Amino acid sequence: MEDYDPSIAPFVPGKPVQVALTFEILAFGEMKEAKMEYSLDLYFFQVWSDIRLAQGQDRNFAFSGNDIKKIWTPDTYFMNAKKTDIKNVMKDNQMVYILPDGVVVQMSRITLDVACHMQLQMYPFDRQKCELIIESFSMTESKLNYTWGNLAVEKCVVDVYDEAMAQYEYKGVKLSYKHEKISSAAFSNLYATFVFDRLTSYTVLQVYVPSYMIVLLSFMALWIPKDAVPARVGLGITTVLTIVYFLGTVNSSMPRVSYMKAIDCHLFVSFGFVFATMLEYIVVLNTSDRKKRRMSTHEDFELGPLNNHTSDDSPQNKRYDAGVPDACYQVFSCKRKRMKASPSVNAVDRYARILMPSVYGVFVLIYWLICALLSPQKESLDLC
Repeated sequence: MEDYDPSIAPFVPGKPVQVALTFEILAFGEMKEAKMEYSLDLYFFQVWSDIRLAQGQDRNFAFSGNDIKKIWTPDTYFMNAKKTDIKNVMKDNQMVYILPDGVVVQMSRITLDVACHMQLQMYPFDRQKCELIIESFSMTESKLNYTWGNLAVEKCVVDVYDEAMAQYEYKGVKLSYKHEKISSAAFSNLYATFVFDRLTSYTVLQVYVPSYMIVLLSFMALWIPKDAVPARVGLGITTVLTIVYFLGTVNSSMPRVSYMKAIDCHLFVSFGFVFATMLEYIVVLNTSDRKKRRMSTHEDFELGPLNNHTSDDSPQNKRYDAGVPDACYQVFSCKRKRMKASPSVNAVDRYARILMPSVYGVFVLIYWLICALLSPQKESLDLC
């Protein structure tokens, strides 16, 4: 290797250097929606042929550490990676094997934080497709060409040692050539598309079920007597603030997107029903006051003639005291006693007790049907 120049690629006249790429996934890290990124830990293999390194001996040579710089290696990089880290627990986790015929195998253990343009319209029933784009930094396609080693013998094989994720289910990966949206068309590139389905059980238990209970609790205020003002107002304010808290909690870990997510639609409608119970009580109070004023005027009109035609000392009033009341006075007194004994339910409350829970139940049914039909998790996939 005295005459070997590591700065010169092993070109074959008229042909680019063929580099086969293979990777194995050790584990997936956290999906960070707020930063629009995901992380993964992988073994990354690059295989190419360098005839200058053919030693004609029946054994392999291995290099590690700074010795790797003594031979030519591709300037491969991950285009959409925000952070790349080659593990170095004791030493750099890199190794190069040179086979007798000059085939070179480079292996690295790499941890990546990769950008992912997430589509959150159907959150939390969404499916995320995150790409990993691999390209040469300086060598054009006429000098270096990448191929997938995972697609050998027309079979796609990507080993994943640990698929467990906190909020997602790993569905598979699709390996492709030549990314369409990359402007550097002169360079060879490959890309892998990882597919993840969100697990909805956490969101259902932590957001949907409590929000349903809060809305039902606000509907219970419709059965509280209208005269219990502190009870109805306190319950209404508590439920409104709780729904607002849910809205803030859900969106605290989400990016500030310009569209409404599926869970936002649910929480805003729930907030609308909770707020509507407060408005309904205001209507009840206004209609009750108006009715009381009309009844007060009616009482004064009915009692007026009796006071004008009789006096406290008249024989007619004595007959009342003796237990022989006038018919009109008797009917009025009975009505007045019945009204005091059993206060009537306001008509607005009576209709709201049926209408509001029914409409909310219809909304919940339609909401879950739409989410089930439009969820991208139902789409068929062709993955490794």
